[in-house]
Amino acid sequence: MNKSVTKSGYLCLSPDRQHDAGRANLSMKSFKKRFFYLKQQVDTSYVMEYHKDDKKLDAKGLIYLDSLVDVVKNPKRGKLVFELRMQDRHNVLLLADNEQQVDSWIATLKRVIDSEKRDALGANRIFEEHIPSPGKAGSLHESLRQSMNPELQKYARETDASIAEDRQQGRQRLFKLYRHEMQKNSVPDEYQDEMKIDTYSERFGLRLLIKCENLSFRLLVSLQQGDRFNQCQAEPYFCTLALYDVRDECKISEDFHFDINDPRVRDMIPKDVQMAPEMLNANAETNSSQPDIGNLNEDWLQFRNQAIFSVRRPHPDIYMVVRVEKVLHGSLAQSAEPYISKSNDSKQAFKVYKQMTTVCQRLGHYRMPFAWAARPLLKPFTQEINTYSEFLTIYRQDATSISDADLMKYLSYIKHKRTDKLSKLQAIPGNIKISVEELKVTVARQGEERSGQQMSQAKEKATQGVLPNCLTPSLKPVKPFPEPPTHPVSYEVEEFLPDFSTSFPHTTYINNLYVYPIHLKYDTQKCFTKARNIACVIEFKDSDSATSAPLKRIYGRPGMPAFVTTTSAAVLHHSTTPDMYEEVKVALPLQLHSKHHILFRFFHVSCELPKSSMKKKDNVETAVGYAWLPILQNNVVTVGEHSICVAQELPAGYLTSDPQSFGKGYAGPIIKWVDNSRPVFKASLRLLSTVYTKDVHLQKFFSHCEKLEDSADPVDKSETVNLVKPKTDMRSLVEFASGDFHRELANSVKVLHAVEISTIIRFLPPTFNQLFRLLAACASDDVSQNTIRLLIHVVQGIHAAGKPDILHTYVKHVFMTTPVSGGQKTIHEELCKNLTVALRPANADLVLINSLLEHAWFFLQIIVKSMAQYLLVTGRLELPRNERFSSDFQFRVLTMVQAFLQHIMQKFKEHPVETRSANASLANFVKGCFTFMDRGFVMKIVNLYLDKFDPSGAKALYEFRFEFVKIVCSHEHYVALNLPMVRTNAVRNIKDLHLDFTLTDEFRKYHFLAGVLLLEVRSALREYRDVRRVAIAMLRNQLAKHAFDDRFSSRLCSICDACHGQLGYWMALESSLIIESRSSTLPPGIKDPAVLALIAGGSLGNQGRSSSMANMSDRSSNASTATLQDREGSEPPDDRSDKIQKSQAVQSAPLIRYDKLERDEVRDMHICFLYILENISAELLLGWWQKCSESEILDFFKVLEMCLTNFSYPGRKQIYVQQAFAVNNPHQKALTLPSRRAPNLTSRVISTYSDRTSALTAITEEMDSYTALLTASMATEVGLIILDTVALFATSFKEQLQQGGGDNQLMLRMCDICLLYLQMNQSEALLKHLFAFLRNFVNQYKEVLFEGNASLCGAFITEILHCCNSKLRSTRVEACALLYLLMRNNFEFTGRRNFTRVHLQAIISVSQLLGDAVGLNNARFQESLSNINNYANTDKAIQHTPFPAEVKDLTKRIRTVLMATAQMKEHENDPEMLVDLQHSLANSYASTPELRHTWLENMARIHGHYGNLSEVAHCYMHIAALVAEYLKRKGVYSLGCSAFVNMSPNISVDESNMKEDAGSMQDISYTEDTLVEKLEMCAYSLDKAERWEMMGEVYKLIIPIYEKQRNYQAISEAYGKLHQAYSKVVDVLQQGKRLLGTFFRVAFYGQHFDMEDGKEYIYKEPKVTNLAEISERLRNLYSEKYGKDTVKLIQDSNPVDPTELDPKFAYIQISFVRPFFKDQEGDERITDFERNNNIRHFVYETPFIPNSKKAHGLLEEQCKRRTILTTLHSFPYVKKRVPVFGKEVVNLAPLEVAIDEMHNRVCELNEVLLREPHDMIKLQLRLQGSVSVQVHAGPLAYANTFLGKEMEKKYDKEHIKSLKEAFRAFVHVCGDALELNAKLIGAEQAEYHESMKNNYNDMVEKLSALIENLYPTETGMFVKELPLQVFNYISTSSTV
Repeated sequence: MNKSVTKSGYLCLSPDRQHDAGRANLSMKSFKKRFFYLKQQVDTSYVMEYHKDDKKLDAKGLIYLDSLVDVVKNPKRGKLVFELRMQDRHNVLLLADNEQQVDSWIATLKRVIDSEKRDALGANRIFEEHIPSPGKAGSLHESLRQSMNPELQKYARETDASIAEDRQQGRQRLFKLYRHEMQKNSVPDEYQDEMKIDTYSERFGLRLLIKCENLSFRLLVSLQQGDRFNQCQAEPYFCTLALYDVRDECKISEDFHFDINDPRVRDMIPKDVQMAPEMLNANAETNSSQPDIGNLNEDWLQFRNQAIFSVRRPHPDIYMVVRVEKVLHGSLAQSAEPYISKSNDSKQAFKVYKQMTTVCQRLGHYRMPFAWAARPLLKPFTQEINTYSEFLTIYRQDATSISDADLMKYLSYIKHKRTDKLSKLQAIPGNIKISVEELKVTVARQGEERSGQQMSQAKEKATQGVLPNCLTPSLKPVKPFPEPPTHPVSYEVEEFLPDFSTSFPHTTYINNLYVYPIHLKYDTQKCFTKARNIACVIEFKDSDSATSAPLKRIYGRPGMPAFVTTTSAAVLHHSTTPDMYEEVKVALPLQLHSKHHILFRFFHVSCELPKSSMKKKDNVETAVGYAWLPILQNNVVTVGEHSICVAQELPAGYLTSDPQSFGKGYAGPIIKWVDNSRPVFKASLRLLSTVYTKDVHLQKFFSHCEKLEDSADPVDKSETVNLVKPKTDMRSLVEFASGDFHRELANSVKVLHAVEISTIIRFLPPTFNQLFRLLAACASDDVSQNTIRLLIHVVQGIHAAGKPDILHTYVKHVFMTTPVSGGQKTIHEELCKNLTVALRPANADLVLINSLLEHAWFFLQIIVKSMAQYLLVTGRLELPRNERFSSDFQFRVLTMVQAFLQHIMQKFKEHPVETRSANASLANFVKGCFTFMDRGFVMKIVNLYLDKFDPSGAKALYEFRFEFVKIVCSHEHYVALNLPMVRTNAVRNIKDLHLDFTLTDEFRKYHFLAGVLLLEVRSALREYRDVRRVAIAMLRNQLAKHAFDDRFSSRLCSICDACHGQLGYWMALESSLIIESRSSTLPPGIKDPAVLALIAGGSLGNQGRSSSMANMSDRSSNASTATLQDREGSEPPDDRSDKIQKSQAVQSAPLIRYDKLERDEVRDMHICFLYILENISAELLLGWWQKCSESEILDFFKVLEMCLTNFSYPGRKQIYVQQAFAVNNPHQKALTLPSRRAPNLTSRVISTYSDRTSALTAITEEMDSYTALLTASMATEVGLIILDTVALFATSFKEQLQQGGGDNQLMLRMCDICLLYLQMNQSEALLKHLFAFLRNFVNQYKEVLFEGNASLCGAFITEILHCCNSKLRSTRVEACALLYLLMRNNFEFTGRRNFTRVHLQAIISVSQLLGDAVGLNNARFQESLSNINNYANTDKAIQHTPFPAEVKDLTKRIRTVLMATAQMKEHENDPEMLVDLQHSLANSYASTPELRHTWLENMARIHGHYGNLSEVAHCYMHIAALVAEYLKRKGVYSLGCSAFVNMSPNISVDESNMKEDAGSMQDISYTEDTLVEKLEMCAYSLDKAERWEMMGEVYKLIIPIYEKQRNYQAISEAYGKLHQAYSKVVDVLQQGKRLLGTFFRVAFYGQHFDMEDGKEYIYKEPKVTNLAEISERLRNLYSEKYGKDTVKLIQDSNPVDPTELDPKFAYIQISFVRPFFKDQEGDERITDFERNNNIRHFVYETPFIPNSKKAHGLLEEQCKRRTILTTLHSFPYVKKRVPVFGKEVVNLAPLEVAIDEMHNRVCELNEVLLREPHDMIKLQLRLQGSVSVQVHAGPLAYANTFLGKEMEKKYDKEHIKSLKEAFRAFVHVCGDALELNAKLIGAEQAEYHESMKNNYNDMVEKLSALIENLYPTETGMFVKELPLQVFNYISTSSTV
């Protein structure tokens, strides 16, 4: 039809779509409202899809309309009901809302029927013009090219090469994906030398950019600026900012001087006045010692207002303090008065301005304190930066409290908010605005590279990038300034830190001295009359001559040059004892000598303005004293606080004078001292220098080194201190040194032990440089040894301080070897020599030796670097390796290594940390030697280590040994060291490449390090977990390093072939994880006896490992060393052929597995294997396969399967669970084999990521998406690698795979891998390549799939159908195409007759998937079926064949199965109904044994899930009978299902009606082995169900087949199982009853049950289930279906009248029943098993009173109804419930009830008497219940009611006679029981027995009065025959 039919709307659906539509008892309320969509599929078929409502996307079910034949109304059910009549009679009832809707739906559906008919009639005419003429078909690929479907055309163009090429597109690096897991599972390695080592860098704390923006007071004056008048301050202010720590009471930064004055105010001070001191000194003797500031323009530095502060220890008690000064002018109170005055008079402001203008012209260069302000830097609680820019209060300076100590006191008041104290301070109204901003990015130092992006960011915002135009505290540009500067200049302010907190090497040039004048006490001096306004002027000089001028090295203030000659402190007006807080910063010169000193000049400053303008300016200042402080004292820079005497005059040569040294012998100038030479002046010095040290001992050492260098210099520089002298040749200087000097030098080295380690750290580079130069230059052994000891001490101290990184930095970036000329010694030679001496046993300093062992890495790395620099400097790098170093040096190296080895071997137990470190250091040293020395010699060292370093069973030593090998093999040129050499014998064919994949002596000869590595890895696998982890991780990391090395990208395959192509050995290693046993023949590709032992049934173990390992290294060392030494020209080592023979003997010893590998270890091994597999050449891999046996190739595929499983993608939730489990269980063991996945897929997941994760519950935890992505990508890459390998094998070994029609282990194993791909989580990309491979596989192996074992084809179809249900459309399309190609290939393979195999296996697979509860009844699967139909309809090449019709028939059958199993989904929680439905489906496949087999297996699986073991056994019993009947009809097995007649009568009924369908029977591959397999499964299930007696019948069928096959091992095992079974039977017969099940009658009433309404079933429940348990289970089950308040239980067993029940409810009646046996059957069934096996009749009894509703009454009224039920099948059966087939009801009269009761008592006692052995406890219980007085009411009541002359007249004589006979039998059996009890009891129960005997006699006496002849003569016969006679009588005389 041209237009498809569509419709949607709400309809009500009948709950049971398979019912008889004519039933009228189905309630309308049972219909369920659903929203229906009528859709047309791709293949033009129609389907009705129904949803819960119109908003739900997921369909609840489907109704397939391809079998729809008619649509009619159903008035019997209602006028709005219409019926869909199907061809298979599975009709569907639908209910509409109104008649219009009914008519509309019927009309639409009839149009669908008409369209289906028209499509069927016109199908052959659609392609008539395009179909080729009939004839012999060409190849499948050619025919597919004619298809109208583009997908099929694309597949037709595929070839092996194109598929393989597509797989290589978009591949990822394996180790790049695995890197995350490598880091997670990395082995801790504290000795790794590949760490990133940076240069020494500056260390900053909290960096703050502080901008001084504004300072304003109330006193403002209006000044003209151009045409306008603007207000500004009345006078200039000089501001200083610093940071103070109140908690530690110290100043933590230098002063930052800033100038924010208005330019007009700034000009109030004339330049000549401001620069007067500089101009004065400029006329004196000049000295050009000003520090160099480069090309900086000093004008740029004049006025600064922003600085960068650093705080390394921030806390809330740090305050910013601003001090404000002004031009000297009277007292503090007087000068502050105008500012404090509340009147805002502009006249007063102008007056102050005019006055200060005059003062500035006279005293502009003198300052006085004015005010201060403070605020915290950080917020108190959050410790965030206090960005508030304004200072709240400005305090006036107090002349009496001006020192820093007074300031700290005031800051403490502010901190603790002491308002009482602060209120005493006078505040000045004003505002100071200073902004604070944190710098996020560290300022870059000069020479540091920055990107253009960073520069642009810096221009936009300085705090976001590198701050431009920045100067260091020494006024050195951080980066050269642009001209002119684009940004304001920023100053870094020096931070003052305690010495102990700065234990890092100096990184920048700092050489500043801070001078602090503190106090001058002039109140008692009499020398000067005017000494009140005292100004302290500071100068820095280098001479005391009269004409010398001060040096221009004092940092200038704002407005001054960068460096000035003098500066002065603030002046206190009219104070004779002034305190000072001035900080003077001096730039020290590089060379200091004894003449350098600080000179203090004191002047009295006249503050009074001259009354006459003619007065000279010279009267402004008057000198009132001089003081000086030398910089050097004992050759050390003077620091700290000093009390100094003040001189009245300053004569020439004043430095030589001393107030305490006047007297005899004094030759200096005569100096007059103030106040009788008392120290009246205090000053303090602070040194911050990276050039000069304050430590005396360290300074002494530097002085000796300087003297040593300058000893030949005629100029006397004995008092000059300089740490940065140019390096000179010291050899000639040392030769002139005297012995005394050597002793002094040695002493100066010794005393360095007393220096604080923090001091040495700060001066680490120069200290170490001097020590190493001294070591090489000094000829004294004493000095050398003391130098070595000092170095060891310092290195130990640095490690103890936790700063080993500075040592690494020194080695890598700082150390430089000494220049070599002539025969001068080198540092590396002297280190080797002296380290060996230090390690000699004669050295008693054990602490020193231990320290050396622990930190040997430092010295050994220095040796390596010295060697490298020596080769570069001398040009010897171009020489052959054996000529680079002398033999003497090689001997020293060898001796040093032996010395280290000796200590390691001896001390590893007492000092494990030190020896471990020494071992790693030694390994790194050897690795470094490979780069520079003769490699043959280095390999000799490795051999020496492997020979000498025998672990001898010690765990620690073995770890050391392996750590050594690991580090040596981590050499950066590892690949180059192991490249293959050209062999003398040419390779003739691919099999000659075995040397490349076999770990032989030949291989180790050419690849030394690779051989050592692999041997050690093999040895390590015998060890405990930690060693194994290190071994595997080392090999993994080695491969990863090569994978990431771009140098080998073009040669990666050849490198892998040469260095790591040990595929045969590695495969053996992998196989050791999975092989349980193997023959001991030596495989052709593996020549290593250890691997042979591993494969032969043992595994890698720890037996004999020590000697084995040592000798393995001997063998490898011998060959490799000789070869490489020949190449390098070194002498070969000694021959060790004897050791090789010994090694081979040791290795052949049996090995024992140590323990199981863990998951991480297995994954690492697999990743190594996969990497080699990915990069190895195809030729080498094919060569290895050709050399291997079939078993080895099977192991290879097994390892591939393990890899695929191990790297599968488990889904996000599972990844999270695994990570959580790994944290709690870090040492979980790994599974070495994946769980086998049978084709029936009992436990599986969907084949795409989204399919798997959708079935999981929602994950509430936050997931690591990156880990999940890596895992998914890893799974894809691993899958592609394995797919490449499998494809290569499938293409190259087609003949081997097709042997036996494909029924061989190789083909099965390869197919297992392909199936595993489909069963696991796979990515969409990987599935695309997998389907491409499978399409090619189907084309290549048609005979295997369509002629071989059908199970292989069936397994593939099962997985393909499962993929057809995928949520990913691409996967469904690929799966549909593959399934279609299977059909086409099968069709072509049969000569275009049919594709029976694929047809049958598809139906079987669908049944299996449905049995596994896989939801196929959905739109996705229907779309896939439609796509398959569409492929067939558009394939032009087969349109004139039956193929399209068969495809449509197949899809129609599949849909029929889906419709038939739709109810299974509804009843998935009802096991009985689910099994009933599956049993019904199994019966419908009588003509298809495979399908019936499938559904019976599904039933067995369900029974097993619920613990119904007997039913499981009978399911397999029926399967076996099915197979037997099939084999009988094929003429293979003679008995058929009749052989099972003794096992179950159900089998002959169910399995004998097999219909022979030629199409289906021909493709079944049942054999006798299949029959045996099913019988064995049956026997196993019977054993579990405790039905051991039945096992004999089963083995009666098994054993003859084994005898026929002569399988005596199986026969032996069969009889053994029978022996065990019958032994268990004997045990249970002796011990008591078995719990073989309990039976109940269950009846259903009510319209809710639909077809079940009124039906009765017998339920078999496990063990001893009671009535309450089954009632509760059924109530809960049906309450979930119909509602909790809908289900009601009928509590009694009386007959139920359905008409009296409420139709609103669902009623369930449950009654306990017991097996019933007729005639002689009861006597024949003696044992419990016989009474519970093959039973069909059951009985239950109901008491009642005639004509009354009461159940119980008087004995003469009590009746009983006995109901006998007969089931359709015997129990046990394949179902646990069987419908009742027949019913018989027997009513017993009161007298008959009495006879029955007495009969039961007799039977119970007889049962106890006849049981062997006797159960005394049970006997006494039965006996006591019969004869005890307390219970006489039972038997005696019956006797008194029905016996006696009067009573007997009322009843039938025959009944009375039977009752009397019953009493006689009862009395007799009680007597026998008493006799037996007397024999069984002991003395302690004699009294109890007498009591029962007396009760018995009393009972007999009372009965004798009612019953004559109570003791008959033939008691035995009477008792034996009584039960049957009595019961027969009761049965025949009763009415029905």
